[in-house]
Amino acid sequence: MSQAVKIAVVAQIVGDTPPVPALPLAPVIALPKLLTTHPADPTKPALFNGRKSDFPPVYDCLTYRLTQATPNKSFRPGLVRPGTPSVYKQGVEDFYLDCEAWTQTPDSGPLDAINARLDALFHEQAFPTTDGPVFYTERLLRETDLYDKTLKAWFSLSRYRLRLQYQS
Repeated sequence: MSQAVKIAVVAQIVGDTPPVPALPLAPVIALPKLLTTHPADPTKPALFNGRKSDFPPVYDCLTYRLTQATPNKSFRPGLVRPGTPSVYKQGVEDFYLDCEAWTQTPDSGPLDAINARLDALFHEQAFPTTDGPVFYTERLLRETDLYDKTLKAWFSLSRYRLRLQYQS
């Protein structure tokens, strides 16, 4: 798992600054401002690395998980021996970012706003990492208006493919 990609994903979310519209339209709200504060640190947004259950439930929040794969064997990164700097890796690798947006608001407004900002950050966008650029991204899945009876909360699921080009 590339720690560099995980760090870059969190930086994209926390550093989200939408452009100011040219016309007097309703302003787009940055993703961190759409989320409540983290229960362990009120200076941070409620963004959880797949462990929302480790904290008291807070809404609106976002959980994420990152998994990896290769597009096919010809793109597999080079072998890296333990202790070798990652700068010697080469090739292309896919990462899959799974996001769950949660709210207790019965209308879809908060989830729609969070999903719109996720698309602005991770659909057809490029961004840098210390291992190399993520040069291709796309949304693969969006499931909305799902309800969890136990938590009494609405949620949506999104999956994004992030394609990383290792720099050698």
